[in-house]
Amino acid sequence: MTACGYNNRKSSLLTMEINTAVIACGGKGTRLGTLGIGHQKCLLPNFGDPIIGYVVKSLSIAGCRCVYFLIGHKGEQIINYIGNGASHGIKPIYIESQAHGTARALGFLIGIIENPFIYSHGDICFRSNLVNNLMRQYHNSGHKATIAVTPTDLAPTHAHVKLIESQEVESFEIPYLAPDLTGMCCMGVEVLDPSMLPYMLEVSETAMVEEGLNNSLVDGNSMSAYYYNAPWFHLQTASDLDRLNNLKLDDIFNPPR
Repeated sequence: MTACGYNNRKSSLLTMEINTAVIACGGKGTRLGTLGIGHQKCLLPNFGDPIIGYVVKSLSIAGCRCVYFLIGHKGEQIINYIGNGASHGIKPIYIESQAHGTARALGFLIGIIENPFIYSHGDICFRSNLVNNLMRQYHNSGHKATIAVTPTDLAPTHAHVKLIESQEVESFEIPYLAPDLTGMCCMGVEVLDPSMLPYMLEVSETAMVEEGLNNSLVDGNSMSAYYYNAPWFHLQTASDLDRLNNLKLDDIFNPPR
């Protein structure tokens, strides 16, 4: 049983459903200037709905009922918005972390999550079928992780991946360690086996999750890449905020047929 009270082992072995997710939503939003000081950027509204609402909705549609929120800066705003999760169709668990990087924050879940889970940033928006497609490829590939990648480089601060073949990850390129990024952009949505969690504590305090995954690759673990070639949005900078104010995210999340 997970801490949420769901038998994730049964669902992940007998079906392709993974019912546990982790959302990283503790960043300070320093690239947003003064707006990031008083607000958790995941909650900045778009036509009335915050970005993190789209992430939670995607996870809920895909069957993720147990959702861990890695909170930090303005974490009380996340708690106030999600509450007990009933209106979002989830059961939330809030994990407060003072870590400055996503890797160390995720590492707090060692011994808590015992089965495969979805990991996502809380400040991105993507087509709602992405999560199901990631789950399907994860189960079919037999790898320890499946990473959503895209050719659309809207996020220069994201890690990139180099592929051995069309769907197998060779290595991750970290933007502040390899300024000339040549691989495909990691979206920040992944399926991870819990055996990946100890690697998150082997890296620096400010490291991103993909640095921990790089260490896992060095140890001989294999990962697959899921190719996502559809619209998506990531809120990082003031210019992204300008785009957000002129873009209806619902058109990305739930496009007209």
